[in-house]
Amino acid sequence: GNTNLSWKLFSDTPWLKNLGEFAVVNHILLKYQGVGGDVTIPEGVTKIEDEAFMNCTSLTSVAIPESVTEIETGAFKGCKGLTSVTIPKDVVEIGSSAFSGCMSLTSVTIPEDVTKIHRHTFYGCTSLTSVTIPEDVTKIEDEAFMNCTSLTSVAIPESVIKIETGAFQGCTGLTSVAIPENVMEIGKGAFKGCTGLTSVVIPESIIKIGDSVFEGCTGLTSVAIPESVIEIGKGAFKGCTGLTSVVIPESIIKIGDSAFKGCTGLASVTIPKSVKKIGKSVLSDCYPVLIAPHIPISGFDAMNKPGACAGFAKLYFEKAELDEEIKADYLKYIKGKKKQFYPLAVEHEALLQLMFAEKMIPRKDIDPLLE
Repeated sequence: GNTNLSWKLFSDTPWLKNLGEFAVVNHILLKYQGVGGDVTIPEGVTKIEDEAFMNCTSLTSVAIPESVTEIETGAFKGCKGLTSVTIPKDVVEIGSSAFSGCMSLTSVTIPEDVTKIHRHTFYGCTSLTSVTIPEDVTKIEDEAFMNCTSLTSVAIPESVIKIETGAFQGCTGLTSVAIPENVMEIGKGAFKGCTGLTSVVIPESIIKIGDSVFEGCTGLTSVAIPESVIEIGKGAFKGCTGLTSVVIPESIIKIGDSAFKGCTGLASVTIPKSVKKIGKSVLSDCYPVLIAPHIPISGFDAMNKPGACAGFAKLYFEKAELDEEIKADYLKYIKGKKKQFYPLAVEHEALLQLMFAEKMIPRKDIDPLLE
């Protein structure tokens, strides 16, 4: 019921009064009641209970005895002044939000027997520059390192098979990340807003690049999508303004809405034969040349048709193998839109050459066009 009342009644028991700043029962540290600073937890404690030090903003360092094997949910949550903590080697469990909001914590080594990084464990640890994740960890849960803005690199061990929603979202200092070969799932927004990320290695174990995984990664310049991937999720690379090249493999059968929206640096994109249609918003707010000879002009929305025509013109002069019916439809469409396409033709030489070769530009238009 009433938490404050319950704690008052609990703390009034005689066997608890003599323990000073620590409320310990059956080797479990229930609550820290001291003034903060540098704190040493008594020997013999085996577990630090939920929220034991929560919001102790005056706590600067804590020495945890080797006897501790569990650190529960929110144990040090909101300890903004905590700069250092050594987690004992026998700890097997670190609960959700255990160090969430520890804004002064600079580094942490997670013990070898920990198998899961729980949700929000280091959420908002803005001074955290390094973290050691042990080899037995199989899962990094939701928002585990979200907004750790000082984290510049992280070694994700081969044991990890799942990186969940927002795990590293907002880690703006992160410059590169190697996703291990065993990872089968990357959750929504896992690296969203990692603006410093310049390179990423996606393993062949991945079959789907999830929604918004790399959204807003403005420093990302190129990405190689492996042949194992069959789907690119909604907004997967949305707002990646630094992205200049992307290779979409033949394995892809679906590209989600807004997948490359706002990728203004993309000069050209080759769409594989496995993709039969490009959604309306996939490439909105960016205008790359689209190389997709297998998709008829009717398969593109109005926004993407100019890019598709520029791509077609490039293939036309490269004497690429083109379906005659598709080719005829492109030529008919370009001819019908010729005046609208004059600015585009000046920008894309192949399109201009095609329009001359197919006698789409009347003599009277040549001077204004060149002007």
